[in-house]
Amino acid sequence: MILTKRVYTVLLLVVIAATGLSASFAADNLRWLSTEYDFGTFPEAGGKRMGEVRFINEGSAPTTINRVRLTCGCTSESHTEGLVNPGDTAIVSFTYNPAGRPGRFEKSIKVYTGENNDLTTVRMRGTVIGAPQTLANDYPVEAGPLRLDSRRIDFGKVRHGTSRHHFIVLYNQGSTPLKPVWTNPGEAVDIDLSNHVIPPGELTTMSVYLNTRDEERMGPLEYSFVITPDAERSDSTVTYSILADITPDLRDMTPEELENAPRVECSPRRIETGILNTDKNRNLASYPVTFAISNQGHTDLHVARIVAKGVPMKLKRYPTSLKPGKSGRVEAVIDFRKFPAGPFNFKIEVITDDPLRPIAPISVSGEME
Repeated sequence: MILTKRVYTVLLLVVIAATGLSASFAADNLRWLSTEYDFGTFPEAGGKRMGEVRFINEGSAPTTINRVRLTCGCTSESHTEGLVNPGDTAIVSFTYNPAGRPGRFEKSIKVYTGENNDLTTVRMRGTVIGAPQTLANDYPVEAGPLRLDSRRIDFGKVRHGTSRHHFIVLYNQGSTPLKPVWTNPGEAVDIDLSNHVIPPGELTTMSVYLNTRDEERMGPLEYSFVITPDAERSDSTVTYSILADITPDLRDMTPEELENAPRVECSPRRIETGILNTDKNRNLASYPVTFAISNQGHTDLHVARIVAKGVPMKLKRYPTSLKPGKSGRVEAVIDFRKFPAGPFNFKIEVITDDPLRPIAPISVSGEME
């Protein structure tokens, strides 16, 4: 029969009672030689690391380790089973698995002892030097001794007046501390570090806050900033991008305001270029695209921006304001030279103050030969 630890402890108490021994397990009589363990700095490639802590039973009665609770799946443990008699030493051993866990760590182990299930918390810590494969997978962006988990954030659609928050994880793969610095991406974005000094082999997080209340523009936006590993090491940098598609907040508009608002319409809604070939189409560097914007609402329509995400487009002419019933012509040129062979389809987006349709898309499709 296999006994659980709880049953085993109960049987021990029965044996103690039958033999006339005292059943007092007062935690005050346990002297822990240490409740902390520091693994120091060690390489992930070296595999699991083992440590242990001990206590001496300085009381006049036996005690037991009832159970040990771990707070992380990266740790396993073993401990002294059975009675710990007066004057004896008990051991709690633990093993930390660093696989895929570069950086500094601190874990707690909860040890319950005695008749009253008294709790003692043991803390272990250390710093794992990441293996090359782990760093390449988890922190693929490299800027000299500094590694990042990404080079881009896409917040997607964000209602104007609200905010978004994101964390970037930074890792110091060098041998000296780093003090990262960065450029200012604009008034709508705030950036800060949880630790402004990153020791070798350790991680820190960069907080990125987007506050659209400080942004007057609408539609798809990109904020960029440059991160340098250290003010004294400007030879390596990485450019980070923050993407957001800011939409108007309609919650405070009355039904009457919505009824009298401007209404955008684009014509045509779809542009077909046909088959494009560098030999036949000599103007692929400045391929002309035209369409019309009209205001079918009851108040003036204001055109904020016209963009094509990820496509090199230059505007030559477009209306910035249209009175009700009026229309204006948009003239742009697109550089198709770097488009891969095969069919393509992308959108030109017209961003206006139409509250019901702030982004009016025009589909552009064709084929590169």
